[in-house]
Amino acid sequence: MPWAQTDKEVTNIGADLTYQINTDWKVKLGYNEQQYDRNYVASQPNQCYKNNCYDDMADGYFIKPFDRYDDWNFQTGYVDLTGRIETFGLEHQLLLGANILDYDYSQTRYTYKDANGNNFIEVKPGDVVEKPDFYNNSTRSTSDSSYKHFGFYVQDLMTINDYWKVLAGVRYDEQHKEGYGNNSYAVSPKAGLVFNPTIDSSIYVNYSKSFMPQGSVNNKTDVNDGLNLKPQYGEQYELGAKWALFDESLLLTGAIFDIEVSNIKVTEEIVDDPNFDQITTQAGKQKHRGFELGAQGQVTDQLFLTGSMMYLDAKYERPAGDSLDGKRPADTPEWSANVWSRYEVNDQLALNLGAVYEGKRFADNQNTVSKDGYIRFDSGVSYGMSVAETDVELRLNVKNLFDTEYFGGGGKTSTTVADGREFTLGVNATF
Repeated sequence: MPWAQTDKEVTNIGADLTYQINTDWKVKLGYNEQQYDRNYVASQPNQCYKNNCYDDMADGYFIKPFDRYDDWNFQTGYVDLTGRIETFGLEHQLLLGANILDYDYSQTRYTYKDANGNNFIEVKPGDVVEKPDFYNNSTRSTSDSSYKHFGFYVQDLMTINDYWKVLAGVRYDEQHKEGYGNNSYAVSPKAGLVFNPTIDSSIYVNYSKSFMPQGSVNNKTDVNDGLNLKPQYGEQYELGAKWALFDESLLLTGAIFDIEVSNIKVTEEIVDDPNFDQITTQAGKQKHRGFELGAQGQVTDQLFLTGSMMYLDAKYERPAGDSLDGKRPADTPEWSANVWSRYEVNDQLALNLGAVYEGKRFADNQNTVSKDGYIRFDSGVSYGMSVAETDVELRLNVKNLFDTEYFGGGGKTSTTVADGREFTLGVNATF
């Protein structure tokens, strides 16, 4: 429908501060606040409503309009202490730090409802459907979700000799939510081994665990509306190599990885329930296996190029008999790539141009609808100057330079056209 649209407004404010204690130790801290407001007007076309279905949407379909206002607020902060020490002939590169996330979300939703209490409109060929009057013909509902997340971590990269390095670290996470029994805790180890066969090359293997806090289900049409979601836990293995060539003017990288995430949140459509449209659950795992190749280099004194490509095999592992078991997660392409260039006109002015490729991917978790691959071009320009003994950089970025039309994200039963040409202006000051 022409009146179905999404309006977004994002405000992002942050600052970072680095203090050099001495030649070996420094402390870095930062704070960032992001306010993300969205108005989402949707028609939700579907060839079925409950048990009534059209064989072909060209013959007719149903829409279930709603007007929704979402507000997200993220406040994050961190402090890192890094330094070098030597003990018993070993060099240690140490990291000690902490971070915090304060998350708050609220939603107001107006769901269409006619004089007879129906929340759908039947559309037949030739029908012109005007935008519903959501404020006089709707039901209003509200929901919210919030939590606080704290993390503390320590890491040590030990140099054994010219050929071998060992990485060891651990992270402790806490997530606090309102309500008895809703808090979560995790201890996540990290370990790695690096072998340097030559001064310009390295081979490494890493193992790590991760903790990803979640909010709650916020949808009145969901069977599990209000359900507090458990954190997601990740486990990753990675084997990779790096090789610097031509006096380090070219760096080649490659890696294979195996990632497993548990407590995956999945939302599925319900078509035969008079009270609910969907159900959100956490069960099973999501597995990602693949490889990534990258290259970056200084082509000339003024031109720098970087690029990468990735192959990804992704699938759900759900309980036996579940319809999603073995399916590929939505919007997860098998192939993706990007390339970016930076040309420094002089010491102050630089021009950037890049391209992003995403291959064919599924629009739904059931793998019944697919989206074509696309190539999007982005560009930018930056200008540096000194203002009152402060280094200031102005940046203008253009996303989707040629206003390419392609399908972006979407929901469980819909997909959206990606944003058109988008301009972003930024200022960075270094004190």
